Amino acid sequence: MVKSAVDYSIGIVTYVERYEKSFKKLATDLCNQFPDVEKNAVLNGFPDKVKQLKYLKDATAFLHDCGFKHVLTYEEHQALAKGWNLLTIMSSKPKVLLLNDDCFIGDGFRQEFESQRGDREWLFLNESFSHFMTSKNVIRSVGWFDESLS
Repeated sequence: MVKSAVDYSIGIVTYVERYEKSFKKLATDLCNQFPDVEKNAVLNGFPDKVKQLKYLKDATAFLHDCGFKHVLTYEEHQALAKGWNLLTIMSSKPKVLLLNDDCFIGDGFRQEFESQRGDREWLFLNESFSHFMTSKNVIRSVGWFDESLS
């Protein structure tokens, strides 16, 4: 059963090379499974400026139509940690589910996630640093993700 009071948002950092291959499907699946959950994205930079600018235009329009609340765009590459920090800041909720842009979520993902997370402030999904939930309380306690690590 899905809780009525959602205390988390969803955030994803992605870039042009994963947009068509995996991110569009993930974004669509998230919109279908989490229509009541705030979704935010960081569109990271890429060296090919022509390709990057077209991607930013197409992806921002797609994400707007898909119901993403905040979409930050960059022409040049940013550290993944910076993206995670920004997604945490942008979230209007106390917790943030950060997903890798090439993951696949099955039909029962939301129910399984919400039943396992309980009241935790931090949770790894699939024992991977690429998919996890954190909270603003954890960030206040241990600090921001280290942006000097690309």
